[in-house]
Amino acid sequence: MDENFEVDWKEFADFCSLRSKNKSHVNNLLNYAKKYHWLLYLSPLDFALKIKEIVQNKKSLKRHILQALAALSKYLDLKYNTSDCYAKFKDLRLKAGISWSEEKIPQFLVNEISKEKILEIIKSIKEERLKATSIVHLLTGLRTSEVFYLIKNFDKLRKSNNEKGLIIELAYFRKTKKVFVTFLHKDAISLINKSYKNKRSYWKNLKKYGIKPYDFRRIFESIYTNLRSHEIDLIQGRLSTELTIHYTRDISSIAEKILDAQEKILKSF
Repeated sequence: MDENFEVDWKEFADFCSLRSKNKSHVNNLLNYAKKYHWLLYLSPLDFALKIKEIVQNKKSLKRHILQALAALSKYLDLKYNTSDCYAKFKDLRLKAGISWSEEKIPQFLVNEISKEKILEIIKSIKEERLKATSIVHLLTGLRTSEVFYLIKNFDKLRKSNNEKGLIIELAYFRKTKKVFVTFLHKDAISLINKSYKNKRSYWKNLKKYGIKPYDFRRIFESIYTNLRSHEIDLIQGRLSTELTIHYTRDISSIAEKILDAQEKILKSF
């Protein structure tokens, strides 16, 4: 990568804005790129050592830095009409052995609540709004912020009718991942209007039952045993844009499987 390439930071921010509508994410890319752009010009060994030094005891920092460097190298390719910068960034990261994911230590001693117990707790909830929100969360397997995006924008979101329910296009933008589509059985649509609009109230009241919003996302795979792994990743927003586009071509058959499973789940409540 040519060290003589100059960066117009306002232009870089505008470039990032074309790729994401999330202003906070764009600001993060700009700030981290300004602070750590020099890492792009190191050798793989120095890159590895510096990344390790910078992100020590700061788990989320590595992903922020890598995202900023990836965006910056793509910007430089576009600005200087080259294909070298992003390719060199990828090569640098791979040779340095730096992965995108955070290294997590298995927590063998943490007792997770079982799927059966979580379903039992939901059935026991008397407060109508809390129960409605919990069921929507369980059925969709979305992140908490995405659930509330769905609830607040439900009427405005693009939808496609299926005989058993709705295919809902979220196109929801986060800092690192995207959920493009979710599904809701026709018998669950009324739950949207009953649900909380304030996620803080949701967290606070759910906590009284000894479970967390993330528990619904965690057991999603065991709820939808008829889905394949890539379909789970599609619905929970873990795929790249390219793979999302690829798998949504088969969206009708995925919808059938999900809505069939949701119908059974809803009957249990």
